[in-house]
Amino acid sequence: MTLLSQPYRPFFLLAALFGALSVLQWLLWLEGSPVAGPVGVNPLLWHGHEMVFGFAGAIITGFLLTAAQNWTGMRTVGPGLLAAFVALWLIPRVGFALPQMLPMGLLAALDFALLPLVAIALGRVLILTGNRRNLLFLPILLALAGFNGAVHLDMLGIAPGWGRPALLAAMLMVALLMVVMGGRVIPFFTGRRLPHVPLRNPTPLHWASAALALAATVAWLLLPGSPVTGLLLGLTSMALLLRLAGWRPWATRGEPLLWVLHLGYLWLAVGYALLAASSFDWGVAATVGVHALMTGALGALGLGMIARVALGHSGRPLVVSGGMVAAFALVNLAALVRVATALGLDWPGLLHLSGTLWALAFALYLFHFAPILLRPRADAQPMPGHLRRG
Repeated sequence: MTLLSQPYRPFFLLAALFGALSVLQWLLWLEGSPVAGPVGVNPLLWHGHEMVFGFAGAIITGFLLTAAQNWTGMRTVGPGLLAAFVALWLIPRVGFALPQMLPMGLLAALDFALLPLVAIALGRVLILTGNRRNLLFLPILLALAGFNGAVHLDMLGIAPGWGRPALLAAMLMVALLMVVMGGRVIPFFTGRRLPHVPLRNPTPLHWASAALALAATVAWLLLPGSPVTGLLLGLTSMALLLRLAGWRPWATRGEPLLWVLHLGYLWLAVGYALLAASSFDWGVAATVGVHALMTGALGALGLGMIARVALGHSGRPLVVSGGMVAAFALVNLAALVRVATALGLDWPGLLHLSGTLWALAFALYLFHFAPILLRPRADAQPMPGHLRRG
């Protein structure tokens, strides 16, 4: 079955579908619909959890399990195990969206299980092939799993108060993943597509950015709202801006598959800067930075990556249609509107406009990429180690 031939296929398809539908569901909940979400759960906590562990979790799972096959030349999961991973992701999404369909405790257990199992599958091929460079993703996945468990304990009423700090820390862990992976693939993709453009990508700055982002995450968890946390967040933002400047973002203006990634990395820097302002108590609420990271950076980088990876791994030309260019613009516009509302711009309908723009962006992805994800690879070239990229 083509859909289960490679991890990116089902998970990118589900991420886009969920990205569109879950935001519309959230808007229904805001309007007071009695069937829009789990009964008795904090709506803000549930919404944040589903964006991090539902939407972002699908992209992370599909990307890492696919990328590891390129790193190692070994298949990470076969069709059977991949189907099990998809079920572990899908059953909680459906269960949370349709209250009382299944017990919340069962849904929580299934949802929690996915990321540790992904870490095991990833770690197996990395260790067998001696690929130590990428072992750093294992503790990130396990930390995300731990934060996921803490949010579920809160939603189940077992550990009240744990959910919000765990969710904020999980968001910063997702941002850390974007710092690391974006820092690898954006200059690589840019250099391949624009070989005449001189790029600066010093390795020390790459690791400094990752170290600062990790330190800021730990500080946010242990010392929320402190000047130390604000300093680390601010330094992270500055490091990311320095990196981005070295990648010559202006040179990518004619390449949609590149400029959407560059804009996503810019949103990362903006998000960390806004969180720093919140920590210094400069009149900016933390939710502003959170939405810059989750709507802006995750939206733009996520959409750009699931488009670029799907084209590359399915053997298609690395070009997108006007519809996808519109999708890239829409997701960035959705982020601008959402950050504006978080800053206090209270025009009627702005929040709904942001959600609608976001949903349209991922609906356009589904329209253009569902046929690609459901069909066999165009050139059917084998990979090393008797793998075939599907």
